[in-house]
Amino acid sequence: MENDENNSKKLESFYNDSNLWKTYFRISVPVIILMLSTASYSLIDSIISTIYVDGATFFNNPNLNAADVLSIVTPFIIFMFTISYLFVVGVGLFLPNALGKKDFKIAHKIIGEGISLSLIFGIFTILLFYFLAEPWMNFFANKNDAITDEAIHQGIIYMQITTIAVAFNGIRDVIVRALRVEGKNISSALIPIIALPVNLGFDIIFMNPNIGGMGLEGAAWATVIGAFVGAFAGVAYSIYLNFKSDTYISFNLKYWVPTWAISIVIMQYGFSSFYYRATIMFFILWYVYFLNLLDGQLQEEDVVSSFNKYSTASIQIIIFGNAVASGIGQGGSVILAYHYGKKNYDVVDRGLKISFIYNIVAEGIVVIIMLALSSLIMEIYDVNIFGPINDPGSDQLSLYSNYFKLTIIGLPLILLQTPETMFYGLRKKPKILACHATLSNVVVGPLLFWAMYQTIDISAAASNPNLIFPYFSSMIIIGFVQIIVTAPFMSYAYQTIGDEKTTLLKYWKAKFIKKNYFNVNFPSYDYKFWSLAFFKKKEKENDNSEETKNNINTKENKNEKRKK
Repeated sequence: MENDENNSKKLESFYNDSNLWKTYFRISVPVIILMLSTASYSLIDSIISTIYVDGATFFNNPNLNAADVLSIVTPFIIFMFTISYLFVVGVGLFLPNALGKKDFKIAHKIIGEGISLSLIFGIFTILLFYFLAEPWMNFFANKNDAITDEAIHQGIIYMQITTIAVAFNGIRDVIVRALRVEGKNISSALIPIIALPVNLGFDIIFMNPNIGGMGLEGAAWATVIGAFVGAFAGVAYSIYLNFKSDTYISFNLKYWVPTWAISIVIMQYGFSSFYYRATIMFFILWYVYFLNLLDGQLQEEDVVSSFNKYSTASIQIIIFGNAVASGIGQGGSVILAYHYGKKNYDVVDRGLKISFIYNIVAEGIVVIIMLALSSLIMEIYDVNIFGPINDPGSDQLSLYSNYFKLTIIGLPLILLQTPETMFYGLRKKPKILACHATLSNVVVGPLLFWAMYQTIDISAAASNPNLIFPYFSSMIIIGFVQIIVTAPFMSYAYQTIGDEKTTLLKYWKAKFIKKNYFNVNFPSYDYKFWSLAFFKKKEKENDNSEETKNNINTKENKNEKRKK
């Protein structure tokens, strides 16, 4: 108990740093690294396998390479890993909330049960997705006649083996998030990084035709080994911290036995992030579906196209962009959850808006880098086939790069709402998030993809690929439409902080119809979201208010002494 109190004092000094911008950044960076490392598994496999896996040898078609198969496989793998969000994100939100209230016994249970749930559901996920791999591959591959039976078989093997990594990643992620909550930023960032060179090294060993020559099967085993190393590093470091009594991670089995009271709350906290990411995957599936359908229809016109390879590259960038957005959202949500538990709603208010701004800046950096590298990315994935084209001098690589740039520009618009969805999680409002994400990613996104696809004249596009341009502008259009559609939901999240009694419909009625909504937790200012000066002013006001409280307490103590 004494160690818990000492650790609590360290946490308070970390979370109560007056510079909220710096604290938010420090705690978000490790999560961004964690998310990027997870996204890197499929990216590394894609690039190295595209280099080493020969289409004629493994797919019985020299025009195919690994990117063709991975365009179908990647969404499956990402969706599979998404299931663990129920627990790892739930731990990341529930734990700081409990520590903010100094419920140390509950904190130990949250981590222990989080690891147990990751193991239990990890095994369930492995069994489920092992049997889903074949129907998944067959369904999407049948939309593109260029995908051979050999390629389908390689894709199925890749998916089935990769399922094993789910349980290892779940254990690693729970430990990393617990360390992050404790303010151990460097170690929580290094643990997932350790697995990357391992994955990369075994990719080369297993897939290089002069060494292993295992094809996509080798890539899958490299992913599993990398995930195991990451989990092992997390467990080993946690044991070391236990000997030092410097962590809330306990290996006492009484904390690991799942109980309904704790486990259900963990899943309540994690559901919003899980559901949002699941709907993003659904959105991406439709994107992949139409691009594979486009390849298949062009094949009927005797045109060989590379839109399935293009979709692989696009998905990787979407997932990378989402990793940055999720890292900021999940990293910052730790601060929000901690102060929400202490009812410091002014800090939560500033933190949520800082999260929004950091997300815009980070996504902007990702976009600039990806725009600069667009041609190189298309070249790596061998996305330069589209023939016949009337103009033999046209630059096919440039053509695909221009399409790719449209996708990249639309990316931040779609991911702009990611940090805000985390806020629904810490407030345990999954129903609102479900409405928000379903409308945005399940209804609006796929519907607009379908509508834009109908604008393509396949026969004309076979000789003039520029006619496909409108479809690739759909990502930008969808981004703007989603912002408009979800703005009322975002308004609710930002303006009802600490006001848990006002429902979504009551808020809309008061805000947009009667125009008389008032949050009792913020009586002294209007919600001027875009004013950066407001953040500084509010921090200063908060400091002054703390000084005022201290002065009042000092005077009260003096008066009590005089009375005595």
